[in-house]
Amino acid sequence: MNETLRTLFERRSVRSYKADPISKSDLETIVAAGKAAASGMNRQPYHITVVQNPDAIGELSDLVKRQMLKGPMAERAKDPSFSPVYGAPALIIVSADPKQGLSTYDSTLVMGNMYIGARSLGIGSCWLNIFGVIADEPEAKEVYAKLGVPDGYKVIVASCFGYPDGEWPQAREKRNDNVNYLL
Repeated sequence: MNETLRTLFERRSVRSYKADPISKSDLETIVAAGKAAASGMNRQPYHITVVQNPDAIGELSDLVKRQMLKGPMAERAKDPSFSPVYGAPALIIVSADPKQGLSTYDSTLVMGNMYIGARSLGIGSCWLNIFGVIADEPEAKEVYAKLGVPDGYKVIVASCFGYPDGEWPQAREKRNDNVNYLL
């Protein structure tokens, strides 16, 4: 199996990170991998915000916990040891211009490419769905704007990135009943 396919098959969500920061050049490589993703008519209707400042990550974590307290995950958010970013030293937020057609799909392709780029560098990642779920909340919009998300753009997804604290997660068995071929 070639190295590219091995990287694809070995990528897993990591939910425990070392505090070690990611180098700027590695962050730039991860972002470049994201920007290499397909984009409808090459519009590139997304914006990428890279956050490695501990205070900003703390503010984002607190924002998410406050939002979680309003819903079915309130008990988890009350746990003082719970980190919605799993202790990762970096977050990457992808926002999109909702006026540009398929921007949500383009943005998720960007994040997927960043996962593969990160894994090829030995850096773990994990999708953080709640950042997109709360994107329309006034408090979230305020915090996101402060981080540089462009006016009028909506946060589609955020993901945490960092060096795994422990072994890489192993692949779970994949279903075999969800593909058909018409050859």
